[in-house]
Amino acid sequence: MLNFKEIKEKYPKSFKLLTEWTKETLLSFQRMIMSGVKDVEMPEITDEMAEKALDGFIKVNYRLLFDFCDKNGQQISITFNQVESEEYWEFGLPNYESKEYKTRIEAEIDGINKAFEQLEKQ
Repeated sequence: MLNFKEIKEKYPKSFKLLTEWTKETLLSFQRMIMSGVKDVEMPEITDEMAEKALDGFIKVNYRLLFDFCDKNGQQISITFNQVESEEYWEFGLPNYESKEYKTRIEAEIDGINKAFEQLEKQ
């Protein structure tokens, strides 16, 4: 599984971008909810709030991170392969050669981790 604290520690540059993306996403969601509502002041979304939301995103639906990766030039593709009687999953990522995985989730999580690794180097 993806680990929020591990991502924050291993990839600080990427995590900063991820926090900004989360703030943008929350602001967009906030605007959508509040459209048409008058005389209500919404709180500013702080980095701390964004990090708490991000922790929840990762726990509830880590696949939201595919959108973040896409926006930052790390498009991850997930492919199911069947060669004769062997079935496996793999991910595609610019400048990275994947290995074979038994499950889709393993391929997705490793793909996201590798995308953070590459983004950190940019």
